[in-house]
Amino acid sequence: MSGVKLLCPGCVEEGLKSTVSHETRAHYLMAWRPYWDEEGDYHVHDPNSHASWFRCSNGHVWPIPNLCPAEDCDFNVRRLADLAEHLPYKKADK
Repeated sequence: MSGVKLLCPGCVEEGLKSTVSHETRAHYLMAWRPYWDEEGDYHVHDPNSHASWFRCSNGHVWPIPNLCPAEDCDFNVRRLADLAEHLPYKKADK
């Protein structure tokens, strides 16, 4: 992720500065394959990882969902619904 700029959305909203670290979360080892649908759209429905999680030095925790690149894919609707309680961020329990 070198070269990628990432700011905490909670700190931006609150006018604070912070450092951000990548959190490690559990991943599963379920087999899956990306595919192209009948319209030629590429789909990635990886059941192993729902999101990359981040934590800032002010205690905010939030996910960036791993979404399918195909527009209007209902997989993304389900994935976002699974993460809805965490978006855009929440204050971490200390």
